[in-house]
Amino acid sequence: MVAGLWDGLEDDAFLYDKAGGRFFDPEKIKSLNHKGEFYQVEGPLNISRPPQGHPVICQAGSSPAGLAFATRVAEILFTYGLDLEASKALYKEIKSMAAANGRDPDHIKVLPSLGIVLGHTQEEADAKLAQIDALADPQIGIERLKGLIDYDLAPHDLDGPVPEIPQTQSWSKTMQDYYLGMAREQNLTVRQLSLMAMRFDAVAMSAQAAADHIENYVVNEAADGFNISFADASGSLEILVDEVVPELQRRGVFRQDYQGTSFREDLGIPRPSARPQ
Repeated sequence: MVAGLWDGLEDDAFLYDKAGGRFFDPEKIKSLNHKGEFYQVEGPLNISRPPQGHPVICQAGSSPAGLAFATRVAEILFTYGLDLEASKALYKEIKSMAAANGRDPDHIKVLPSLGIVLGHTQEEADAKLAQIDALADPQIGIERLKGLIDYDLAPHDLDGPVPEIPQTQSWSKTMQDYYLGMAREQNLTVRQLSLMAMRFDAVAMSAQAAADHIENYVVNEAADGFNISFADASGSLEILVDEVVPELQRRGVFRQDYQGTSFREDLGIPRPSARPQ
């Protein structure tokens, strides 16, 4: 329905013809006339079609329902930062599902999350992360974790193992799988898992290690790029810009110049034609 509103006016509907007294061509305006169970809207919008045709559509989450939706309509899919082999399998599944939906698999970009604390060296990055963890209140971490896994770990021993937790149907399955899977695989205590939640799963990396990680995922078809976040405000962004990006450019993994003038062009996703109504 939203796409129908974006496409309510053809690209050249507005004439701006002062001499002829015509602001727009009525033949190039299409009313949506949507009448649904909960609302109705006639349309069209009172603005021209977006410069990108449609805004780039993003979907977060990789549950079965999320993947089914994303591979039909999304152009960017945000996933959780799984290990390389799991990410490769998920990447292949996403591209295959997109193709099965009649889409060009290259027109949906898979961007795993990457939470990092960067240092010029690994020792510097480790020291930054240790400082962040030392400042964290585990009780606040428990509260944040409750919002991620839909389970309150407060009654459990902070330094004991994360208990077996039933998966709920009313929460993010992707989030629950990620955190609980990480706890099992790494034998994390409740305190350690709460710290991971506090720092948004960030890990310490040198600039070289970050470049290696990104290249490894892109080259091995586990990602088209990354959704990067930082757990600190002590120079990680500057290290990414000044050291990691130039190294990736040297390796031929990162662009040297922008491909166009819009986000869609830089992603290499074509501008959609207006859909008939």
